[in-house]
Amino acid sequence: MSTRIWNGEGPQYDTSQLAAPKALRNAARRKPNCSKREIAGSYHLRFFGVPISEGFAKDRLGEVMIAQEYVGSEGHQSIQRRMPARHAEIAADPALANGGRFLNVLDPDLYGWDCLVADVAQDRFVGLTAMKRETIFEQIEAVFGSDVETLSWDVFLGAAQADFKRCKDLVRAIPKGWIISSHPHPTPKMIGAVQSLNAACGVAPMPAWYMRGGTVPQITTCIHDPTGDLAACALVSDRYHVDGRLASTVFLGSVSVASHHRGAGLGVAVTAQAVIDIFEAYGWTQVLAQVAADNRRLRAILERCGLIQEPTLVTVGINASGTAVTR
Repeated sequence: MSTRIWNGEGPQYDTSQLAAPKALRNAARRKPNCSKREIAGSYHLRFFGVPISEGFAKDRLGEVMIAQEYVGSEGHQSIQRRMPARHAEIAADPALANGGRFLNVLDPDLYGWDCLVADVAQDRFVGLTAMKRETIFEQIEAVFGSDVETLSWDVFLGAAQADFKRCKDLVRAIPKGWIISSHPHPTPKMIGAVQSLNAACGVAPMPAWYMRGGTVPQITTCIHDPTGDLAACALVSDRYHVDGRLASTVFLGSVSVASHHRGAGLGVAVTAQAVIDIFEAYGWTQVLAQVAADNRRLRAILERCGLIQEPTLVTVGINASGTAVTR
């Protein structure tokens, strides 16, 4: 894997592994939890009942030394263990996407509400991605009852034509001596460090099997300071079916910046580089991100990178677990 010190004359990133064929596209699927209120906008710092900073083996500097194959509580880890075996079925269904931690449903009508009910009963949590805000909560209540609990995130979208050039300009803000690199297949140590930073920032980490990129094509982008410490990270995945509602859309998430490095533009730079590199690797016409209503820092990062909130859409988690998932 190639790396080099950025010399201030342009963006520095690792492109040695970004030649994966476009044929590697596709999708995913499965499970969430349920009660009547829409929980929009709070910082959910527990991951299926387990504080998400727990369970990571660290050295004396706080860096994760061992990547966590599965994350969260026993119940949620059981979902993640089933997901790889489900992937062939998920990838063949345009109504589904493999979210790594749980199933994403893109079209409950096409998938079947009865199937969705069965998924919620089994996994206790399912995500509904970029649904019509005007109707989705009534539909969920009609199927699951008035006591159903839902979590919600605003949907931000960006178009390739506008955002690609903007993102290239933003990456130039990286300080001299820092390294920014993108990895379709990150090492175990790198995965562990990203999981640790995610957890420290209140973001539920992705399981290691998903981050390795062998199931769903994706890129993990990292910024390291001159001492080699991980300062910021972001993940972008090409998870949606080529014949589905979100064909040619990539998903952007897990944006995290170490607390002592905030305010230096690293969140914008790592997000911009991730968007650039997944475009060069797989191509896309649209990028999608999901943000809590009160996560002002991430909303500002996305807007700097050219994404804007689509007010007619909302991502909803049907939550039957009784605990929140992520912020």
